[in-house]
Amino acid sequence: MAYIKIFGIKSTVKKAVDYITNPDKTDDHNLVSSYGCSPETADLEFAMTAKMGKDNVMEKGDNLAWHMIISFRPGEITDSNVAHEVATKIADATLKGKHAYVLSTHVDKDHVHCHLIFNATNFVDYHKYVSNKRNYHKICKLSNRICREYGLEESMPTGQKAKSYKENMEYKRGNSWKSKLKYNVDRAIWSSVSFDEFLMKMKEGSVAVTV
Repeated sequence: MAYIKIFGIKSTVKKAVDYITNPDKTDDHNLVSSYGCSPETADLEFAMTAKMGKDNVMEKGDNLAWHMIISFRPGEITDSNVAHEVATKIADATLKGKHAYVLSTHVDKDHVHCHLIFNATNFVDYHKYVSNKRNYHKICKLSNRICREYGLEESMPTGQKAKSYKENMEYKRGNSWKSKLKYNVDRAIWSSVSFDEFLMKMKEGSVAVTV
């Protein structure tokens, strides 16, 4: 299972890239890769593309970059190179070769997890990436497909399951058990950095998760 969280970076892109490429966390930089930029100068290259976007497109948005965290259950992937490969495929499928990025895999915790920082402005037509529920579900769908290819569990929400009329009305009112469960799960996802923290918060919310 690839557990995914994404949030915007409004400043200090260099600080964020330096953190995810920390040699103590990435097997002395052996688990660091990039696309369309160099990890050492990614912040400057991101800024140059953003300036081109402002000069040519004038698209609004405060985010300079986006930070995606891709976590795996403890013991699910024992080979960090495989984890990096899975994360690379998720990054490439999501960004479609339009956004420069830096990707790293951290092995300093009891579970392997990957960090992806990509430029908010793409270098093809200079439009900015839009992070919303629809695009998040697209990422989850891509992640589930890639996880299947590697024999990993797929469990990220895709927003595609249909509801009956009664369920839909109760869901909109927030009265159904599904809407309450979704609220608890979403809150745990967006406030957790690791899978272990997610499990802890689900337990605190009296939600049993079988792993």
